[in-house]
Order: sequence, then C-alpha cells, then structure tokens
Amino acid sequence: MTFMKKILPFLILTLGWFGSLYSMQEVHTIVHFNNEMFELEDPGHATYTIHKKYTRLNSDASGEYFSSHYNSFYKIKDIKATILDASGNEVKSFKKKDFKDQAVYDGFSIFVDTRIKYVDLSYPSFPYTVEVEMEIEMEGIYGFPDWTIQQYNTKTLENSFICKVPNGYVLNIHRMNTEEVPSQDVEGEKDVYRWKVTNPDVIYYENHAPVSSLVLPAIRLSPSAFEYGGLKGNMSTWEDFSRFMYELNKDRDEISPELQSQIREMVKNANSNKEKIDILYRYLQKNMRYVSVQIGIGGWQTFPASYVEENKYGDCKALSNFMKGMLSVVNIPSNLVLVDAGDDNFEFNEVFTESSFNHMILYVPGEDLWLECTSSDLPTGYLSSFTHDRKALLIAPSGGKLVLTPTYNYIKNVSKTIAEIHLDQDGNAQVKELKSMSGIMQDQFRGIAVNSKKDDVKDYYTSAYKVAPKDIELFKYDLRKDGPEAQVELKMNFARLASKTGSRLFLDVRPYKSAIEVPEENKDRKLPFSPDFGYTLIDSTFIKLPPNYEVENLPDETIGIKKAFGTYDFKAEEVDGGILIVEKLRISKVSVFAGAYNQYRDFLLEAKKAQTGKIVLVNRRP
Repeated sequence: MTFMKKILPFLILTLGWFGSLYSMQEVHTIVHFNNEMFELEDPGHATYTIHKKYTRLNSDASGEYFSSHYNSFYKIKDIKATILDASGNEVKSFKKKDFKDQAVYDGFSIFVDTRIKYVDLSYPSFPYTVEVEMEIEMEGIYGFPDWTIQQYNTKTLENSFICKVPNGYVLNIHRMNTEEVPSQDVEGEKDVYRWKVTNPDVIYYENHAPVSSLVLPAIRLSPSAFEYGGLKGNMSTWEDFSRFMYELNKDRDEISPELQSQIREMVKNANSNKEKIDILYRYLQKNMRYVSVQIGIGGWQTFPASYVEENKYGDCKALSNFMKGMLSVVNIPSNLVLVDAGDDNFEFNEVFTESSFNHMILYVPGEDLWLECTSSDLPTGYLSSFTHDRKALLIAPSGGKLVLTPTYNYIKNVSKTIAEIHLDQDGNAQVKELKSMSGIMQDQFRGIAVNSKKDDVKDYYTSAYKVAPKDIELFKYDLRKDGPEAQVELKMNFARLASKTGSRLFLDVRPYKSAIEVPEENKDRKLPFSPDFGYTLIDSTFIKLPPNYEVENLPDETIGIKKAFGTYDFKAEEVDGGILIVEKLRISKVSVFAGAYNQYRDFLLEAKKAQTGKIVLVNRRP
C-alpha cells in the first residue's frame, strides 16, 4: 500500500541500498561523491537533481540497479548512467532512451499511473565504478527529499546536499543520528541551505539492529506550505497536516440508503457498540476485498464509500473510509489513521511533521478499538505485527496528533504446547499434541492457514519436528474470530523417534526443532540489539516409557536463568510411568545496548543448550 509513502522519485530512486545481505565488517561500496540539489520554485513546483559516482567492490555492494518512479506529478527530465571498469575505462553508457520503462505492478493494484525507468548496472568483474545523473521536475509537492548521509557498509568520500527555497519560506529540518547543520545564505530570491560531509566513519550493518531510521545519519526535510493536485496544505505541525488530510477526505463516507437499511437490520439485536462493530467488520471482511487503484490524487485521497459499495473492493484508504461510513450509520464515531506499516517502520518525531506513511487503518475512540480494514481474516480489533507498537497520525477535523498503536508484549504473544509421547520398545512413538497460540505468535500460522490448502498447512506445521511423521491420524486447527488466538490438535505416529542400541533407547529431550534463534557472535558490537517483539514459549512434554524400561539419564533436572531481557526455566523429572519435561522461555521487547549483546547471546545459547540434551532409557529385563 503505497499511497502515503513518499513516492517522490528522489525517495524511490533505487540504488539497491537495502537489497544486499551484508557480510559483517566489510566495505562493499565506495561513494566517491554524491551531489544532490532540490530547488523549490513555489509550493507546487520544484526540481531535483542528483549526480553520483560510486564503486562496487563485490557482489554484496549496493547500486546494481538504477531506477526512478515517475507519474503525472513527477516527471523525469533527464536520466543517464555510465559504467567504468577497474582501470577507469568507460565500458557502457546509458541515456534516457536506453532505460527500460514499464508500468508499476505491485500485485494488488488494478490500475496505477505510476511508471518506472530502470537500468541494470551490473558488470561481470569487480571492482567497477558507476556514475549516474538524473533531473526531476515536480508539479505538485507533498514532501521534500531527504538527504541520506551514509548507508551501511559504505565508505563515503564526499556527500553534499543543497536546498533552495523562496525567500522567507519556512523549511522544516530534522537531524537524525547526526549533528550536521547547514550553512545558510541568500541567492537573489532564494534562501539556500548547504550540507556537506567528507570521509565519515563507515557504519557496518549488524543483524537485529534497531530500525534504520534510528541508526543511519540523515537530514529529513519537509515543507510548510505545499500544493498537490490543485490542493493547498501545510505541514508545519502534525495538527496542520492532519487537518489537511481530514479536509481532503471528508464527506466521502456516505453510505447508500439501501445499505444503511441493511446495516441497521444487521445490528438491531446487538447488545453493545463492540458487538455492532464486530458485525460490521465481519461484513466488510466477507464482502469487500483489498485491491488498490492509484491514479492522480487518488494516491492520497480515498475513493468515496459508494465506490467500494458498488465495486466490492478498495485500497486501505477506501476500505477504512467505507468502514468509517458504516459505523457512522449506527452512530459510532471513528477516525482514519495514517501509519508506516511493515518491519522497518519509520520512527516519527513529535516536533517534526512529514508524510512518510504507507498505510491507513481505523480507530474507534469510544471503544479504544483498532481495525485493520484490508484483512479478510484478522479478529476484530487486532492489528498484528504489521502495524503494532508504532507512532501513527490520527486524523481529526480540528487537527489530529501522533498516537501509539497497541503493543503486543510477552504476556499477549504466547505459544503453549502440551504433548504426550508414547514410546514402544523399538523407539517408535505415537505423539499427541495440543498447541495454543496467541497474539503475534499466531500471525504466521493464521496467514498460512487462511491462504493455503489444508495439506500444505499440515506439512508446514509438522515440519517443526526433527523427524517426519510416518502418518498423521488427526490434524485439526481452529482460528478464533473473537481474538488473536489459534489452536492446533495433532495425533501422529513416528518410526524410530528414539534410536535403539542394544537394550537402550536414546531420545532427544525435544522431538521438535528449537524455536530459539541465537544471533551470531560479535565481540565488537557497535549497535544496540532489539528483538522484533516480546514473546513467551511454554512447552510441556510427557514421555510414556515402554514396558520394562527405566530412566538411565536425564538432562540437567532444573535450570533457571533470569536476565533483564528474558527468563528461561527448564525442568525434567521422573513421574509415575514416565518423564515430564517443562520448558518456559520469555523474551522481553527491550533494546539491549551493544555492551550487553554477548550477554544476551550467552543467555540464548544456554537456553538452547538445555534443549539439546539426550534422554537415555534402559531395558533392565531385555
């Protein structure tokens, strides 16, 4: 859903920065120079130019492709690229006519007016150098280009940015992870801001670092007054921007009289507003589907509710607006909300306003309820990991504000497994399992269960076992509609789940693969470490011994580890007729500073080591 992301060509200018899997502590790209200039003629017109020269040292380097999106508002005036070999000889050059041009197809939009020009800048031998130039004309301004000072694993020799605005125009500036300030002067009718850095230290990518907006140095710019598609707005404050978005989308949520009557009939027996919301949300999910239409100002303004009602589809704006309209019919107020969805979501600042949103959801303040209107299967009021725990902009007629979406922590994100393993004397086993999942821990399974055939869901689920089952007698699951919960019930038979040697059986303490992911060792960690979310794993396994078998060896009977970032408890004990193993891992969503990174890693290593123990059973009467 790209309607709110800054789809300005200067932001979608693709040099492949995040397309590589970086090797640790290696420089992959050298930027010889990067010169950018943005010149605002008036609130609705501007030009943007970029001239860059960089060397790709290996296949992990960025910059394999050069591309730019464009549409009726953003036009590529000129674009070109040149490839130089290791000796500096020109081996390829590309002019505007040589760039491939195609419509942007995102898999869910049925029509877009955005296109892309791109060129493949790969070369068979490293190192090689690329020089690119581009000029963009903008007729409609909704955001200004940001100046990214450094990228991961990149040696930057020189980087500069110039911004020219009309005299007296208020330019909003936000420094991110940098202390760089511009020089300022006046050139005729323009106020000029200049930034330049030379030879900054390389920033190396480290797994599970915070989102890039909290690490990489950049200067964020945004307009005060702006014009887009003939509409005037202001981005001086979040209240100003929210008011503009409200005016842009107001009076577009009217529901037809026929559907209004149907809505009232649907909820006439509901006993509460929450029940009404649930009924109407289910109606939305069952009858409307998510399809995007991005043309002209439609990338910013919702289609009217009548469009969704007639066509039975819409994008995130249109579906959220349609749901808002249905709630209005039954006198339940709600607010549209802009959010930056996905994993590498942007961290918004309370005092710096910008338009880096890519998604819209709905908030019902009277019930403190959030609605993801593009999903056909999420429970009412649940957002999932796609938009949880982040700042979002609530749109209101008097001017909105930044709000925090719900956070799902280790109390809500729980996976609990209860298993029984009945062994025979040859090591074969029947396994019964009941698993309950809640919160984010059920997101992936729910998505697979909804979008896949049952046999594929079964294969996905049973792949968690170290040994494939011989056959599956029972496999059923339930996806709760009234909350983010899922349950799976299994009954399986395994051939030689335990290995046999003489009179002994050897069995892993866990028949299923470990869910603990231990990050790589890094003794010189520079960046904080942050788990994606907090969660709790609870496993309880009862192992029924075969006749005449006794326990000869159990792993460490009791382990208890408590740290600020999590806890791990393990207990194995003999009980009547068998062995009971109980294991609990809790991970908190905290930022682990770099100096404690290896403590965090050691904690996970110790927990995972407990899972690798062996149980030895012996037949005393073979």
